[in-house]
Amino acid sequence: MLCPAMVGSEDAAKLGNMMDVTCGKAGFFEELNGRLHASQSKVKGVYLAGTCQAPMDIGQATSRAMAAAGYVLSGLAAGKKLVIEPITAAVDEERCSGCRICSGVCPYKAISFMPETETSRINALLCHGCGTCVAACPAGAIQGNHFTNDQILAEIEAILQ
Repeated sequence: MLCPAMVGSEDAAKLGNMMDVTCGKAGFFEELNGRLHASQSKVKGVYLAGTCQAPMDIGQATSRAMAAAGYVLSGLAAGKKLVIEPITAAVDEERCSGCRICSGVCPYKAISFMPETETSRINALLCHGCGTCVAACPAGAIQGNHFTNDQILAEIEAILQ
């Protein structure tokens, strides 16, 4: 007996737009990292489980659901505070020209444009510190915390010696 191929839901794109979660070409939601964070989406606080990610059997779906539930429960632990990763990026508003290139390349939708100052601002809760915006900024107004140009150049010099 043959089973029909599984395809993503027609409404997945609508739901993804509401939650800022991206869908792949096949119509399934994309996870943060397939090996390390398979139950997390690219948006902090939005978790994925089951066949919304890809076709999978019951065992895989159950494992992903348990992982997602674990992430949710760990965030609800009594007395626990939300931890912000120190490896994020920051905008120097004096150097920012307001071109918005950074917000277009950010895969985590962590950058917003502030119309009152006509500059970009990075939400540290959403930023994963990937450095894409740092590389894309034509004005050099975005600096990656813990990965400054001076630090990277010092590492390269140390390797070359």
